[in-house]
Amino acid sequence: MKIVIAGGAGRIGSRISKALDDQGYSVVVASPRHGIDALTGLGLAEAFAGADVVIDTMNLPPAIPYSEAESFFGTATTNLLRAGEAAGVKHHLLLSVVGVDRVNSHYFRGKQRQEQLVRDHGGPFSIVRSTSVLEALSGSVLTDPELAAPRVPNLTLQPVAARDLARVVARTVAAAPRRGLIEVAGPETLSLPEVATRMMRATDDLRHVVVDHTAEYLGTVFEPGDTVLLPDLRVGSTSVDEWLVRLPA
Repeated sequence: MKIVIAGGAGRIGSRISKALDDQGYSVVVASPRHGIDALTGLGLAEAFAGADVVIDTMNLPPAIPYSEAESFFGTATTNLLRAGEAAGVKHHLLLSVVGVDRVNSHYFRGKQRQEQLVRDHGGPFSIVRSTSVLEALSGSVLTDPELAAPRVPNLTLQPVAARDLARVVARTVAAAPRRGLIEVAGPETLSLPEVATRMMRATDDLRHVVVDHTAEYLGTVFEPGDTVLLPDLRVGSTSVDEWLVRLPA
């Protein structure tokens, strides 16, 4: 099976690429550094030739402001879908974000636009929505050691490790297209300041994190304690043992 990974040189795409490569798939990394550009369409036809699956892991490049997210994601996704249709691709898998339908900002509207384009295209698809990825959070928190104190919003998150997300994507590729959503999250619910502090202490960084309610995350200002980025999962409180105790004699 030949799999093309758009954004496959990125933080998440590279891990998905390795997970699939380890399972014996033929993987093509589609990124500008490999001469393949989804935004312009450069090299897509050649990369997609003979492909069975396309995985879209693209994120907004640092050089493009959040205000242009809708245009970027809309154009790139349209180009990927057209190239996939022309090549006879059997499964289009989009990596999206949890909360995309609950946050009204440029970035989240751009991701929502991606999802709608994939649904409306008519071909077989799966959409994997992920919570915040730990590696991405680490990159945003630990990038500037010159700051006296990193400033982060007081968001509630359930972050996931990139390798866990990559495994879910790899399993989804191996299965039939869902034509729907899968949500992926890590095991812990934490505040962003707590996550940032833990990351810094793990690298012997003794600075204190400052909670800043005006600080942006993904180009968005959230309400203090906001939980919109948590997975939409309702968990009951009764364990199997508790249920068994209540069985009639």
